[in-house]
Parts: sequence; C-alpha cells; structure tokens
Amino acid sequence: GPRVSTLAAHRVDPARYASVGLPLAGTQVRLDWLSESPWQGELLVSSNTLLLSKIGRSAKSPLVDIDGTTWLRTGDIFTQDAQGYLFFKGRKSDFLVINDEKVNLGAIKHICRTLPGVISCRTLVKPTHQALAGFELEVTLDQSIVPSCDGPSFKQHILKLLKRYERPGRIDLVFQDAGSIVNYK
Repeated sequence: GPRVSTLAAHRVDPARYASVGLPLAGTQVRLDWLSESPWQGELLVSSNTLLLSKIGRSAKSPLVDIDGTTWLRTGDIFTQDAQGYLFFKGRKSDFLVINDEKVNLGAIKHICRTLPGVISCRTLVKPTHQALAGFELEVTLDQSIVPSCDGPSFKQHILKLLKRYERPGRIDLVFQDAGSIVNYK
C-alpha cells in the first residue's frame, strides 16, 4: 500500500511517540467511525498514488467513493488527535496480517460464495498465545450440486483461486440439502 504518514520523533513531545505521525503532503485521511467506539475508526486514505482497480480477481474492491473523492479502505483501526496525529489501535476483523502479508478474509469469503453450490462460507481466526497462526475456512455446500465425493477436488479448486499467503490452514466442507434449510431471524 501507499506510505501514508511519518513521525518526526525528534520534533514531537514524548506523548506522541506512540503515533505513526501526520499524513504526508498530498495524502488525505479520514476515519470511518465504528459504531462500537465513537473515538476510533477504520483509516481511509486518498491520494494520487492509490490503486485504480484490483487485478486478477473478482474480490470486492477496497475503494469507496465518498462525496466525490475515492478512498482506500485500509482495514486498520486508528484514532486521530486534534493536531492530526494518527494512532494505530488494531485491525478490522476481516483483515489479518499473517507472515507480513495482509489477508482480506472478506475477499476470500466472496470468492468462495461465487462458486456453484456454495450456500455459505465463514472464517475462523486461529490465534496462538503470542500471534496469529492463521485461519480456517468452513464452506457449506448444497449436496445436490456438490456431492460429498467431490469434496477433495472442491477444496483443491478453492486453493487454486487463492494466493499462497491467502490459503487457510484447513478447509472444512459441510454438505447440506439446500431444500431443507430454513432461515431463522
């Protein structure tokens, strides 16, 4: 992604050492406020160096248009003080960093949901006591479209659609009769 901010640590008071700094010249930022916390939100970035579109996949675009400006959703949660300094707080739940690669779980679920026979798809993050170990994928299939005997080839098909760093540690397939599923509120 683009470089967004910088902190001149030698010129700020120690209270700002935890900050990632101020936005760079030519870079606009805004926070998409989270309902759970009115003080922090997802960092949105706009600049002349943003990507124009994603290449090679049908994943949901991370770009959003707000009031005529194109913003990149970073998946990072920040706060911003009155002087504009940004403070990193964490990641949105649909984004993980695994082995220094940003993994968009929402995009992975979207890819799975476009496959014939997929009823639903969910991810389960697998933390360890010190870091993320990765995630697992559970895909519910209509057994009249994808019979259980085709399960191994279906898993291989999913893996081929994902980049190496996007691949789950495990894929569980659940076979159901779609005609018997009832949606409850």
